[in-house]
Amino acid sequence: MMASTIGAACGGSASLTFVTAQLRTGRGRVTVYRVTATISSALSSAVYDGRLARNPAKPSLLRRPT
Repeated sequence: MMASTIGAACGGSASLTFVTAQLRTGRGRVTVYRVTATISSALSSAVYDGRLARNPAKPSLLRRPT
């Protein structure tokens, strides 16, 4: 399930690997976008609270689905 690989979406080449793997397994672009947006939002909150120096999940690898 996707929950086991969410940690991989934390930035850099790991994010690209995560997104690519999820799309190859047949997950839709909207689903993958929502997962990565949620992770990025949570990490942005951690940066705002001073728990992280930066958000490794930014910038987003996928454009917002239309």
